[in-house]
Amino acid sequence: MFYQRLVLCFSLLLLISCGGQGSYSGPASGTFVVNVTVSGLPSNGSRVDVQNNGASTLSFVSNGTQTFPSQAMGSAYSVSISTQPSPLYCSVTSTTGSNPVNVSVTCSDQYVYITNYATSKLSRLSVGAGGLMTQVELVSTGQNPTSVVIHPNGKYVFVANYTSSTISVYSLLSGSLSAVYAPSAGSGPYNLTITPNGSYLYCVNILDGTISEYQISSSGVLTSIGSTSVSAGINSMAIDPSGSYVYVSGGTSSSTLYEYQIQSNGTLLLRASTNDHISGPTAVHVSPGGKFAYVVNSTSNSVAVYSIGAGGTLAYSTNISTGSVPHDIAFSPSGAYAYVSNYGGSGSPLGTTLTQYTVNPSSGALTPMTSPTVTAGSGPYSVVVDPSGYGVFSSNYNDNSISQFIISGTGSLPGVASHTFNTNIGGPTSIAIH
Repeated sequence: MFYQRLVLCFSLLLLISCGGQGSYSGPASGTFVVNVTVSGLPSNGSRVDVQNNGASTLSFVSNGTQTFPSQAMGSAYSVSISTQPSPLYCSVTSTTGSNPVNVSVTCSDQYVYITNYATSKLSRLSVGAGGLMTQVELVSTGQNPTSVVIHPNGKYVFVANYTSSTISVYSLLSGSLSAVYAPSAGSGPYNLTITPNGSYLYCVNILDGTISEYQISSSGVLTSIGSTSVSAGINSMAIDPSGSYVYVSGGTSSSTLYEYQIQSNGTLLLRASTNDHISGPTAVHVSPGGKFAYVVNSTSNSVAVYSIGAGGTLAYSTNISTGSVPHDIAFSPSGAYAYVSNYGGSGSPLGTTLTQYTVNPSSGALTPMTSPTVTAGSGPYSVVVDPSGYGVFSSNYNDNSISQFIISGTGSLPGVASHTFNTNIGGPTSIAIH
């Protein structure tokens, strides 16, 4: 689950009350009300704030129903979560009725999923009070897993197995990870991504330079719909929020960024490519608002920023310096802050830092914060921000640990990790949070 906002604007018909049909008397004539019901919130002091139209706020410290002030008939309403009860995550899940409008908000635990390349295992950690991580499950994968993604519905988990050349599929329908099957991918599956609507999954195969394309059924089954040949060394991909375009980065051999359009049947159509200011890319990400694409350049110690125009077209904007051998970048849910993992070289000393930036909403440019770096474990590899914007997590490949940093109100991180987890972690690569 990622930060969700429900905007429903429509003209509401005035309901005529029939006598003797219940005790609800209804709002004043010519107005309507919006009721909010929260469920899943524990009785431990956690609080979730829900807003209507970005102004009126209801605060919940326990499950129940509250009502926003009455609104004029025909006016718009917009219900969203303004304060998350971290480390839980709450989202608007359904809306029914017209007067009153009944909005449901569901809160649930968050879990961190980590691929352990060295031990061929998938770790599942719960994020408890104060952000503390606790191992919930440790399951076997194919050989040398490199990437993990969660289906948007939270029911299925997919893992790319580099040496096995397979994709492990797990079900969470029972509340725990259950292996379903492992279909074949290309040679060296390295990075996975899923369309926002959950219909398609794409796998970058780094050894044979192909992209495996799959349709995802309602039961999590992957059906191959094709394979796109790109170039050996491709290693990362990102989908824009509209689910229309895919951007694929090529490694040190090609140093290219490819732009694809997702066709109606889910297959990919090459639109363009560029190598402008790209040098040994290791990751590509699209900003939460879909306005910019960011490419992490490992051999030039920089991040290249591209604006995304009409038709998904990329235009180079600027380059920003990072630490030594950057590997990944992640953004806060609002897109206001960015964090880069600096893996470092193969010699001594190895990289141990994350670089933190503010993001210019107009240009996409990254500006280092006053204290630009914080200390993680050895060899920070992947970096992610949880959907509520509570914390930043990094997988530290060289010391077999996971670092978590609590995000302050200004987006900055503490100088060192707030929490570190290392139980049964071996060569951690990818992280996913749901």
